[in-house]
Amino acid sequence: MSQTTATYLMITILDNDFTNNYNIIGRTIRESLRSHCLNPYGTIELSPEQLETIKPYIASIWWSVDNLTMISESVSRGTKLTSVDYKNYIDSLRLSIVKYEDIPEFENLSCIYIPLYTDGDIILN
Repeated sequence: MSQTTATYLMITILDNDFTNNYNIIGRTIRESLRSHCLNPYGTIELSPEQLETIKPYIASIWWSVDNLTMISESVSRGTKLTSVDYKNYIDSLRLSIVKYEDIPEFENLSCIYIPLYTDGDIILN
């Protein structure tokens, strides 16, 4: 499949404090979708209802990775551990399906684009 005709799962996170975590989050979701959702054509199709179903799980991945990062930073700096409420994550997370040509060139690192086909790369934007 050509990248220019491909669709992507756009995950809007609205938090660029932990941009290094975006790669972890994106790879985890991409591999899970590839392992379980590929159709015989090598693509993944997600309905709006399915997006709503997976939203709390994606928020949980994001929340977990960010909290693990905060734990690591607090240990290395010898500071008090803080955690962010999961509700903040589920409330700010947005999921949608977009075409490659609709992906803006730069969005202040607020989105992850996960390819919904087998050989695509994750786009951090």
